[in-house]
Amino acid sequence: MPEESLRSAVTARLRDDHLPVDALFEVARQFDVSVEALLWRMQDVFRRKAAETKRDIEKAKSMSSQLLRHRSPEPAPDRPARFRALAITALRRGELSLGRFAEYLGISRKQAATYMDEEDGADEAIAIASA
Repeated sequence: MPEESLRSAVTARLRDDHLPVDALFEVARQFDVSVEALLWRMQDVFRRKAAETKRDIEKAKSMSSQLLRHRSPEPAPDRPARFRALAITALRRGELSLGRFAEYLGISRKQAATYMDEEDGADEAIAIASA
């Protein structure tokens, strides 16, 4: 899990400098990792103590059965939204071929070409007047 992406995902869900347990499960699902793996990575990124991480892992294990009952039945996406956005940006800049783009997104070349036709004009920019 890249540090910047993890920090962004976690800080977006903080409430009074605490990450609710249900949000912890959401972040783990977003990165398609176990909660335990997420907590160990968070220890490195947020410079937490190992004892805190171990305590939180035990707390998450005890809460998991309760949260799983309320969890949405839809599976996690095959590819994160950020991955998809980066692939689109790379394609538009000419840094990625159409074939490789289709491969990365798991779609056919025809679908990729159609997708790009639909996206025409999406990269237009507006001018910001300087003061």
